[in-house]
Amino acid sequence: MPIFVALQYFLIVSHSCGDLEERRPEFGQSSILVDRSSMTRFAIQDRIYQAAAALTLLVVLASFTGGTIGQQRNIASRLAAAHLGAPGVPSDLPLPEPLLFNKIDPQSAREINAAIPFSTSPMPVARPFALAGDTASREKAVDCLAAAMWYEGGNDDHGQRAVAQVVLNRVRHPAFPATVCGVVFQGSERTTGCQFTFTCDGALRRTPSEFAWAETRARARSALGGLVDASVGLATHYHTDWVHPIWSAKLEKIAQVDTHLFFRWSGKWGQPAAMRQGYAGHEQPITKLASLSLSHRAELGEDAVMIADATGLVPVAVADGKTTLASLEAPAMPPPSLEGVHFINAHEEGNGGSLAMQALNVCGDQKFCKVVGWLESSGRANALPMSSADREAVAFLYVRDRRTGVDRAFWNCSHFERTSSSQCLGADRARWIDFNGNFQSDRRSGTQNT
Repeated sequence: MPIFVALQYFLIVSHSCGDLEERRPEFGQSSILVDRSSMTRFAIQDRIYQAAAALTLLVVLASFTGGTIGQQRNIASRLAAAHLGAPGVPSDLPLPEPLLFNKIDPQSAREINAAIPFSTSPMPVARPFALAGDTASREKAVDCLAAAMWYEGGNDDHGQRAVAQVVLNRVRHPAFPATVCGVVFQGSERTTGCQFTFTCDGALRRTPSEFAWAETRARARSALGGLVDASVGLATHYHTDWVHPIWSAKLEKIAQVDTHLFFRWSGKWGQPAAMRQGYAGHEQPITKLASLSLSHRAELGEDAVMIADATGLVPVAVADGKTTLASLEAPAMPPPSLEGVHFINAHEEGNGGSLAMQALNVCGDQKFCKVVGWLESSGRANALPMSSADREAVAFLYVRDRRTGVDRAFWNCSHFERTSSSQCLGADRARWIDFNGNFQSDRRSGTQNT
């Protein structure tokens, strides 16, 4: 690869010579502001590096892909053209391209990605996000964002928060949908059109553990409540360093989190003034999330969910190496009052799907809420803690604790026909009936208190 070697040499020499000192922004910090003349010189030098890198990379990639780039860009152009000319859309607005990758091996991708210099321009920080809308819409937004964070960022706190920031940056950018779920699942109906790979590559068949999901939801809620990850600035794109999307060389590389590289559009569309789109405030239910998210499942209805399950969306739980919520000890002492605890009649047949919607309606905006459903309520004490006999009569249980991210519903599967055993209120989950919100977080390794 003589051209590639020459490119690397050129970049190294260029960065080490000249009258100006180029500094790559430290991770988690904005670039140091300088006077206008210095900023101009930095910008010119930065554009020279990027132009040289992009030109050479085109030659290198062409030798790897044998024309694949042109074919993929034609596809991207056709998809983007459908949006151009729409009312209110600026003619120069850059549009997101499908997540198509150049067909090169991981090591070559790493070398090419490493050769692209980091931008030396200032890296503004995003404004805090303020989630609006009714309770049902907000809960769907939390779960859409949490799904992106877990499937894209794994169990890593920093990685998850970086992914969340990119999603929220997109919600504010006019090139993308104006809702969280719209951004996360954009193009997910096409195997090559999705913006986030987990939405169209079958990854949703794996599900996080109860603990990992609760922890991720808590992080998602904090991001939607205004917590900003400054380390990725106004990034609207990212990818791992072992792949090379067709759009990578055209954007400004501004940050790296572990193996993920983060990018923004160059020029005005990568600046704070571009982040002017208002949040639409009404999140649509996503069928692909129904098995993982109670809020999406309840709005879709059990029939739609069962059809989705029959087409291969039944999840398979994966371990995350941490303690599960079900294995935690229940508090020894009963709660001081029954505030937030509700008892309902759960005497119905079939799959019991309407009970989840009923529980959400009962809880409303309560931060801590528990709904206990009896098969037969006559003679029950409606009090906690319960006797063994009363525990056995519980047919449905819903628990919400927004401090910790818990949002779970369980059914008595000897009475209700559920599609997954993870939804069953077995002996290992009976302790949730007396749960009062005290997780004793210090006993859980790796827990992030948010």
